[in-house]
Amino acid sequence: MQFLVHGPNRRGHRPLSQRQVAGALLLIGLLSLPAAATARCLPWEPDPVTLVGVLEMRELPGPPAYRNIAKGDFAEPVYFVHLDEAVCVNEDLESSLPRKRHHGMTEIQLSIPKERRSTLTPLVGKRIRLSGTLFSGATAYYRTPVAIRVTSFRGG
Repeated sequence: MQFLVHGPNRRGHRPLSQRQVAGALLLIGLLSLPAAATARCLPWEPDPVTLVGVLEMRELPGPPAYRNIAKGDFAEPVYFVHLDEAVCVNEDLESSLPRKRHHGMTEIQLSIPKERRSTLTPLVGKRIRLSGTLFSGATAYYRTPVAIRVTSFRGG
């Protein structure tokens, strides 16, 4: 793209320079970034976080291989929160665990004791507010790279 720069116009104003036009275009581009790129960043455990979104439950392959229910894996109910807004999780360089930075996360798996899961069932498909701590979902059981260890939740 080429811009012609001339002397002042009739009102005594100079047209924008190429540098000014480039700066304006950059600003417009930054302001129009998708939500994933400007997502709010959250900390890993032990710092508490609160997430808001729609609760989902899926029957997924469980033990022994976590691959295929038809081939003998147990079907397990697995809970996820589909977030209202994308988030990122900060990198934790001080941890010995794999805690990389994750961008644009819109879904996070829940870790909640089996005895408390029955209280989640009526909330499936509804908005939910979860509090807990984020940890790395680095095992076969976890389907998202980050999971939340739920300490409390409520509908709405």
